[in-house]
Amino acid sequence: MIVTHLLLLKRLLQPRSKLPSYIRYLEITPADFTPFWFLRDVVNLLKRLVVLDTFCWNVFSNVYPLILCELVRFPKALLLVRGTKIAYYASSPGDKTLPLLHVFPASRLAFPNGNLTEFTFDAELPSQIYDNFKEDILKLIMNNPSLATLSLQPKHFSIQAFPKMLEVFRSGKVPSLVHLAVRGWALSIFHQDELKLWGKKIGWKRLRTLSIDIAAFPALIGKTPVLADLELTATTSVDLIQLQLQLLDMEYPGECRLPKLTEFHLRTPLDRMLVATARPPGLVLPVLLFRIMPNLLTMDMGSSYTLSTSRVNAVTMILATPAVKDIHRLRKHCPLLQKLCIDINLDQGWPFSVLDEVARFKDLTSLTLMLHFEYLYNAKKRMTLSNCKGAYRYITRSRSWPHGKHNLSEGLLIKFKLARMNDNDKAIRKGFDMPDYAVWRDALGILTRTYKHEAPSRTGPDSRLQVLSIQQLNRRAQKEWCVWYCTKPFLPISTKYHDRAILNLQQLSQESQRRQFEATDGSSADTEDQVTLFDQWSGGG
Repeated sequence: MIVTHLLLLKRLLQPRSKLPSYIRYLEITPADFTPFWFLRDVVNLLKRLVVLDTFCWNVFSNVYPLILCELVRFPKALLLVRGTKIAYYASSPGDKTLPLLHVFPASRLAFPNGNLTEFTFDAELPSQIYDNFKEDILKLIMNNPSLATLSLQPKHFSIQAFPKMLEVFRSGKVPSLVHLAVRGWALSIFHQDELKLWGKKIGWKRLRTLSIDIAAFPALIGKTPVLADLELTATTSVDLIQLQLQLLDMEYPGECRLPKLTEFHLRTPLDRMLVATARPPGLVLPVLLFRIMPNLLTMDMGSSYTLSTSRVNAVTMILATPAVKDIHRLRKHCPLLQKLCIDINLDQGWPFSVLDEVARFKDLTSLTLMLHFEYLYNAKKRMTLSNCKGAYRYITRSRSWPHGKHNLSEGLLIKFKLARMNDNDKAIRKGFDMPDYAVWRDALGILTRTYKHEAPSRTGPDSRLQVLSIQQLNRRAQKEWCVWYCTKPFLPISTKYHDRAILNLQQLSQESQRRQFEATDGSSADTEDQVTLFDQWSGGG
């Protein structure tokens, strides 16, 4: 059960409700500016639980202290923490929970209970990574031997450096992780010596998914026999070269193999976007790395964003994309690939030699081509549905030619995606708001689908309105009506504010209708006699 509805939380706290005694899984998602009474009600709800198997806390990575104290009653319960912020929690009825811009000692991470199973802190702001951050993370790791998932991936690339703390690793007990994600720093938070010592003490035999900076990856090569999903992030092309040199220095290459690895993601180095035409491209694909993953089924090495511009310091900017030789070596070392995502530069037209080599993958069922353009004119000219269908026909003919008609082309799905300024598509570059296409073949012939990129709109009821009084709702509705009325004469210039006012008015109307329905139905959430339907069915009402 997920507690995201304030009314549901109130119903669970009713004296006659027996539902809390049946709860096994509880997930809490607080919001910014959460009032004190919400935290108090969550603590009271935990006091009414009888058996709890899993407790999940979202948004904030530091759990409310009184909640941690209450969880001591459930020593076998799994504690999952998935947050992107550190909060200052309300301590009195007049206070509200605030996300901290600068962390002070009283709000630092601390989980001394020992039942932490999953911890995620993908910091939204660089200031959330405070001075003693690594020290607190190591205490968290040492105090929770049951920890199976650890994710530390800041949203913004950080240049912060962390000291080596080998003595802490030597003296403490480290958990055996199943999922590890540590990337996003110029210098990894865990050094290679620390990771090697971690592996010697307890090993990486349970590790199944790994997302890490490429500079720290050599410490785990050959130590992860069941690794199935690997994601590497390279800061520069030099990282890829250094990785290949370290692989060459390995005495026993056979021991470096990853036999269980089926999925690999390579995050693009930034300097691939800054390759001048005056010098040859740097290393695009780490060929030696592919040799240790012979059973690979999915490979994603495409870049969904672009930094391309017309001119920078009078030097044309291009993207270093895989060449024919790169794809040939990939096909040689990873012949079982079923899903592939690569970059294609179309400023000089379609690279048919690269498409011919891609078509030779026998088991390929899904191909994603990230299309990069330097000039907007070329993008509008070549990024069309007819051109994408022509490229699909060319690839399928290449697959059918040496193996008989339609031997390899049936069931192949090809997606054509335009690389944009932002990889989340929320801020689309002006002029690049063109759709993406998917092309495939079935018994009816060649079929297509068009994906349009639009800014996401906020729909559905807003839970934040549930804590407002009727007078506050009326005042907010009057304000939105004023915005709607004042922006109407200036359309289409004021379309953004006009549409937002309409959406807010719809949500205010939904909230008013809900309250009117509850009032007429006699089921107000504030009455002491209210029980849930489950209580009535079970004879509790």
